[in-house]
Amino acid sequence: MLLHPARSTIQALSRTELASDGVIEQIKSLDRSIRDAIESLPLQDAPRELQDVDDDDYTPYIPMDPEMNKPEADDFSPEECDNLISAEVLLPKEDVLVPAIIVSRKKNSDGRPIGNSHTNPILDTRIYMSSSVTGTLRNMQLT
Repeated sequence: MLLHPARSTIQALSRTELASDGVIEQIKSLDRSIRDAIESLPLQDAPRELQDVDDDDYTPYIPMDPEMNKPEADDFSPEECDNLISAEVLLPKEDVLVPAIIVSRKKNSDGRPIGNSHTNPILDTRIYMSSSVTGTLRNMQLT
């Protein structure tokens, strides 16, 4: 039975050991075996999204979860993004406050909404159409 003494530390080779023909040949042999092992591995192609290929049969990823297909901000009209539309307000009529609902923005003859929104309510010039409980429509500007 042959016993090898256990080594508890690893030390770097000295310059004379590195210069010896035996160590140089072992290093070259190790380099060759590593190169051969790497070359024997199959090459993996880059994902199709990263390849510069124009294929007609390629379809991009479509998520299965409907919430992943959220619409872009440009897909909405300014009226759909207006948080005052469908708001319930109290409008003065003579001496009484009458409940009403803001229905839409008032539009000019070209069909564009009148006024501009602003974070400062005094500078907000939008004009809205409101519908009261009786069904009458009124133009109003919120300031």
